[in-house]
Amino acid sequence: TQKEAEIYFDGLDDEYELHRWCLAMMMCYGMRNHELWHCSPLESNPSGQSHKKGIIMIPGNWRTKSKFTHWTFPIFPEWISKYKLLEDFEIMQEQLYKRAKPRIMSAVDMSQRWDSSKTKDLGVCVNNDYLGNWISKQLRENLPDWLASVPNAKGKFIKNGEKDTVKPYDLRHTFAVTLATSPKWKHVNETNASLAMGHNVEIHRKHYQRWISEDETRDTFLKEITAPKWYQEAV
Repeated sequence: TQKEAEIYFDGLDDEYELHRWCLAMMMCYGMRNHELWHCSPLESNPSGQSHKKGIIMIPGNWRTKSKFTHWTFPIFPEWISKYKLLEDFEIMQEQLYKRAKPRIMSAVDMSQRWDSSKTKDLGVCVNNDYLGNWISKQLRENLPDWLASVPNAKGKFIKNGEKDTVKPYDLRHTFAVTLATSPKWKHVNETNASLAMGHNVEIHRKHYQRWISEDETRDTFLKEITAPKWYQEAV
């Protein structure tokens, strides 16, 4: 839960500042581990109608395991300030590069290192598994143990219920479950939820539909159906 995450983050010593930022970013934005190295804050004109503060851009399959470039939003917007997610973005990402360096090869010739001066060559990251495993190893071996609630089949958390050891990918799952079950995010449909996570609707349904109860699915469907007058008169 958000509360459990905040208790854990707030209890970390200052030596784990980078780790706190990484984990908070992943849970807040629903990222895959390795996407932290490749993402960037959306630069947009604040006067533009489509501008939204706090949006993060994640590049497609030349840099990440996403099929396409996508944009995601914070499910806990207060964390942007609380954990300095954007204020410290460049500092933390630079530290990540020093701790675990991405290996980016030329998209034209994979045997050659990528030359950023060649604008037509986007470059391909070939060690995303290593980057992602770096974060998993930090949480598993270096950080204090993190136990948190496990939601039930309806995506609800039971007070004093079962707890389990948190793994990095659980934070991405929490993003999806929150979008599917929190009243605050009921305006976000499954299509936009899947886009924000960088996969298609079929994959999203396969992994996350089970968190939405039959009653919630039914009620959402009925609310969105507007019956014409002739139908109402007929029944």
